Amino acid sequence: MKVTKDQIVSGVSAYISTEVIPNIGDKATQIVVSIAAKAVKANSGLVDAMFNHPVVKSLLHEDGGKYEIDELFKYIKESVDEYGPFPVTIPAVPFISPEEKTLSFDADDITKIKKKVEASA
Repeated sequence: MKVTKDQIVSGVSAYISTEVIPNIGDKATQIVVSIAAKAVKANSGLVDAMFNHPVVKSLLHEDGGKYEIDELFKYIKESVDEYGPFPVTIPAVPFISPEEKTLSFDADDITKIKKKVEASA
């Protein structure tokens, strides 16, 4: 399926809001993750910088303002199935969340993220 950059950002943001934040055990980390998700969604310059990163560009091929996501999500899901959950580390934020936290995403999470991106189309 081909989707726009905005649809990818909206889908991932929706996933974070509905699936990730409610399942985080402490309020400080929930707030940090929520702020980060809202900031990325609101800041087109930050989104553009992420999409212009060489690794992202090599994985998400742009064609007329649209990105094909099926292959990428297939590869991510296969890798997570093979090697285990994908960890994402949230660094410590002084005075808010003083300890580093790690979130893990499994194959079901990857499927849910893809569905949220597709639903935003």
